[in-house]
Amino acid sequence: MNRTKIKICGLRRPEDIAYVNEAGPDLAGFVFDPSRRRYITPEKAAGMRKNLSGKILAVGVFVDAPVMEVVRISKEVGLDFIQLHGSEDAAYMKELKKMTPLPLIDARKVQSSEDV
Repeated sequence: MNRTKIKICGLRRPEDIAYVNEAGPDLAGFVFDPSRRRYITPEKAAGMRKNLSGKILAVGVFVDAPVMEVVRISKEVGLDFIQLHGSEDAAYMKELKKMTPLPLIDARKVQSSEDV
């Protein structure tokens, strides 16, 4: 039986890392979309990533970012997963998978039955 995974997202401050380390979720997310309120620069995320418990996997959340930017940030920060949260299509994901071995999470907004 698969266990439900818990992710806490939107880490931006050093105290967020301390709280996450204490809570112990499976995954912790950094948002790399400058239009989002919880955006963090890759440089700041890389510094914070060093203090994240080794038991917690780091996820980068990207929204319609260029493939090479996603790859660069993933390496710079030391991500374990890439989460796509925009309108990325199958061709985008195929190209991304050629460039990185990291697992992808494809998050979608569902507003109607057609979206499913």
